[in-house]
Amino acid sequence: MAGCDTNTKKPGNYDWSADRITAWTLIAGGGGAALAILEIILSSIPFGWMAALAIAFAFLAGAGVGFWVGNGVEWFVRLKEQNPNIKVIGADPLG
Repeated sequence: MAGCDTNTKKPGNYDWSADRITAWTLIAGGGGAALAILEIILSSIPFGWMAALAIAFAFLAGAGVGFWVGNGVEWFVRLKEQNPNIKVIGADPLG
């Protein structure tokens, strides 16, 4: 189909979709880590290796959710409405 080539025109970013999913992943992971830090501060748990491990696991959990949501968003961003109203050479000009 015309116009459906897979090559991005310069100076375009060929990996724009992967970059957006990575952004979703990092933002959600940072949010998970921030919530873990806030919970540690508010519950007055001493900061040690267990707290650091909890923050790391919270980052990984948030990153997993962000990856899932980012893929879902990118899936639906790609979907475009198709317009079958195409002019064909030799078609009836009055129709």
